[in-house]
Amino acid sequence: MAVNAVDRSNKTVLCWAVYHGDAAAAHALIDARASLTHEASDGMNPSMRATATRRHAVMQVLIEAKADVNVDRTKKPGADVQSPLQIAVKNNDCRAGRVLLDAKAAVEEDVKPGDSPLSSAIKSDHEEMVGLLLDAKARVMRSAHMLWTPAWDNQVAVMKRLIKAKAKLEPTSIEEPPYDSPTPLTA
Repeated sequence: MAVNAVDRSNKTVLCWAVYHGDAAAAHALIDARASLTHEASDGMNPSMRATATRRHAVMQVLIEAKADVNVDRTKKPGADVQSPLQIAVKNNDCRAGRVLLDAKAAVEEDVKPGDSPLSSAIKSDHEEMVGLLLDAKARVMRSAHMLWTPAWDNQVAVMKRLIKAKAKLEPTSIEEPPYDSPTPLTA
């Protein structure tokens, strides 16, 4: 059997090893030159699938084999493809987030403009993930909702993290509420 043969859902044997969390099989397949970049019909590559299924041991095997933890937007212009880090944020999987950030995942990668991992973590009230991304030097002031969402939704822990990170707490652009509106701290 060819190591990169696909089934009817365009999944390789490595895709299935990742899905089932079989790190030893994944390692053996990688040694046999299994593709680290193959995308199944659902658009997921092995790194994305390992993150989505919380297969942390397999994530480590893939990273050690130099699997890309980012999405090459030049190959998929305009596509709404989530990077492994964005998947970890969506799942509020801080363990995966740490592994990916240690592997140099792009902390500022947007699926759509203004939809960074940090903005997603803020919108979802994932306080620990917000802290992890801030520690990784994610930029805070990308859009108004980064500060207004936690204020209006009473996300006290997230707001404290943003204040501790010295987030700018005043509106700064025409897109944001007018200056005579309340600031996030007075909302």
